[in-house]
Formats: sequence, structure tokens, C-alpha cells
Amino acid sequence: MKVTILTVGTRGDVQPCLAFGQALQTQGHEVNMAAPLDYEKMVDESGLRFFPIRQQLRDIYRQKTGSQCLTERINPLHFLFGRNKKVRPILDCIVSDLVSACTGSDIILYTILAMPASFIANDLGLPSMALCFQPLSRTQTFPSIFFHPQVNIRFLNIASHFLAEKAIRLVFQGSITRWRKKSRIPKTTRQHIHKYSHREYPVLNAFSAHIVPKPSDWGKRKHITGFWFLDSAISSCKPSGELIKFLENGEPPVCISFGSMNDIRVKKRVNMGLQALQKTGKRAVLIAGKSGLQKQDLIISDNILVVDEVSHKWLFPRVSAIIHHGGAGTVAAAIRAGIASIIIPFFFDQKFWGNRLFALGVGPQPIHEKKLSVETIAKAITAVVEERKYNLKLQNLSVKVNNEKGLECAVKAFELETSRSITQKRETKSKDGTTKFRKFSRANS
Repeated sequence: MKVTILTVGTRGDVQPCLAFGQALQTQGHEVNMAAPLDYEKMVDESGLRFFPIRQQLRDIYRQKTGSQCLTERINPLHFLFGRNKKVRPILDCIVSDLVSACTGSDIILYTILAMPASFIANDLGLPSMALCFQPLSRTQTFPSIFFHPQVNIRFLNIASHFLAEKAIRLVFQGSITRWRKKSRIPKTTRQHIHKYSHREYPVLNAFSAHIVPKPSDWGKRKHITGFWFLDSAISSCKPSGELIKFLENGEPPVCISFGSMNDIRVKKRVNMGLQALQKTGKRAVLIAGKSGLQKQDLIISDNILVVDEVSHKWLFPRVSAIIHHGGAGTVAAAIRAGIASIIIPFFFDQKFWGNRLFALGVGPQPIHEKKLSVETIAKAITAVVEERKYNLKLQNLSVKVNNEKGLECAVKAFELETSRSITQKRETKSKDGTTKFRKFSRANS
């Protein structure tokens, strides 16, 4: 089967997709991967066929008006809804590249930021599945990860999911409409872009049920598989001799990594973290990543080493804790290594993961911007490293996560769902001998 996986996200989305793609390929499937140009080498090294996504959603914030959202705290959804002239070409380019990647496939798999693929697959007559690294399907059990209410009330939880789904659909709606018009695709009945909320639409949730138990109202086709880890070597992530020497010449340092975050808040938060580490007398390894930070931007000393990139799997077991943004991939890697996370969230699912770790008793409360200071970070470092307050529960959770077979479970769920689609395809064979795909979701959710 020719499988196309699409993601418009950063490394935290790309790596688990690559891991899943490799797992599918070992089962005999032909796997294509559509991802931003930055990750072409990574995809090639993984043995999958690469399709370029020439623009990224983060490119919006490189525009003057986009960066204004951050400096002046403008709601980014309001900015996107404004149909800004500089935003439209970026979204249109993304949709165009997703269409090119989907053409000729047998099945489409997509992540949340590649959600136009849901419409594209529908219009091309192809089955599709959603790949979720955070819980996105509608439920009464907890609110949407885009909202952080102080109360947990069932009908309000459902309402928050409706609002989040509507908001994201509106972001891409114009680009989808323009693509359909350009391609002369007949106007179809209204389709909910978030088909994954429908009970009969398959979703592969790539996180652990030990961290987010499966809600009772999700149904059988919402699979929680466990995390997907990319353990194959990536050349850019190999440790340098300088890093190895630094780790050998002292106690395990604290790691600071804000992943692919690159907005104006990163510099301030990194320097706060470095000052907090100096205050507590701890060493540090800072992973600069795609933040754009230079050494002259940082408050550093001999106890601090700055590296560009390094494998989380290799580094995390060698550090005492990690200060990070709370991205799903970093959270998973930290739990796997059995080290505590001090989370300073920016947006999206990061507050959700920070709150989950705190609720499970395996980490301190996420430090939100209003309470962020050198003192609050230093206090969290002391609790995590010196008092080892969360160690026992964290080690128990780490064992459970390491015993999960996330990729194996995901492949089994994929095979189950594709066999269902093949059966449905046969059942819907038309009288003239041609075949029409029955959509996974036959009703609006």
C-alpha cells in the first residue's frame, strides 16, 4: 500500500512521523513523507521518500505583522482570521504542496497542522487517518487543549472542543476553497475538517495512556498506542567530543531546551533559566536548536555549555532535569529517560502537558508567564534536583512508558483500520464496475 504521511510541524512532529513511517515500511508498505524543507535530510536518512512543504506556519511569524502578534500580544487566531495579505500566500502554498504529496497515494495520514489533508483526501476519494500527538478528539472528560479553564464541567468541555475545531477550520477554509475552485472541484456538502471527533473516524493517538487515559466517550476507533520514538541515528544529532568531555567532568547538568520555539520570548526565558542555575550552583547544557540564539545573547559561564542539536535519547539519561517548553516530543523523551521536567509553556498543548505531569505527581507546576522569574525557576530546580521530590513516581511512570510498544501498537491499529476501509471499499463498488471509497466519516460530527 502506498502511504503518504503529511506534517507541517517542527521536529517534535516530524520525528515520530518518521518513526511510524519506518515501522510501516518494514511491514512492506511504500511510505512517502511530506514535511517542511528543513527536514529533507532527516527524511532521506530515515529511508522514506521526501515531498517538500515549501512554507511553514511559523513563517507567518517571520513577517512584520506576524511578529507583532508576539510583541503586542495580539491573539494569533484573530490575526489569522484577518485574512492578512501576507498570510494567505503561505497557507495557499501549504495546501498546494499537500495536494501534490497526496496525489497517487492509497491512504493519507496527517497531523494537526496538516489538517487540510482531511479535505484533500475526501475530494480525491482517498481514505485517511489522523495522527495526534496530543488528545484532540472531542470528549466530555476534559476541555480542549487550546483552553485552560479553571473548572472541569462536562458540557463546557464539549463546547471548548467545538470552539477549537471551528477556529482551526477557519484558518484553512479560504485556502481550501481557493484550491477547489482552481481545480474545478464541485462544491460538496459541508464537511467538518475535524473528522477525528466522529466516533467512526480512525485516529492514532501517539501518546501514553498512563499519562492521558482514554476517555470513555472516544469509541473503539480512537487508538492510544503509546509514544513513537525515532531511535535510528540522525547525523545532525550526534554528540560532539566537547559535550562528552563536559558531561564527564562534573555532576549531571540540567538541560535547557525550548525546541523549535523561536519567538522573542525565548531569549528572556533562556537567560532566566541560566541565572536560576547559577543561583542554585548547577551546571547546564543549553540546546540552542532553531531558537536563533547566539552566545553573545546569553548569560553564560564555564559551567554552561551551548550545543546546536543533540539526540534527546542520548543526552537525557545523562542530565539531572530539563527546563523546556512542554512540547509533546520533549515531554515523552524526558519521561522515557526518567528525568523531571520544569515546563515554561508558550502556547498550544504545552500547558496541557505541564498540567498533566503535575497532576500525576511527576513534576512541578508549569511556570506560566505571570509567575515567571529567576526565583520561581530556581525553586523548581531545587525541588527537582536536590530534594528529588518527584523521583519515585517519575521512575514508576518511566518504567511503564518504556514497557509500551507504541510503534508496534500503532502498526497493528493501522492494519486494522485499513482492512476496514478495504472492506468498505468492496461494499460500495458501483454498478459500472468502478469503485468509490466510502468515507470513514459518513456524517458530520
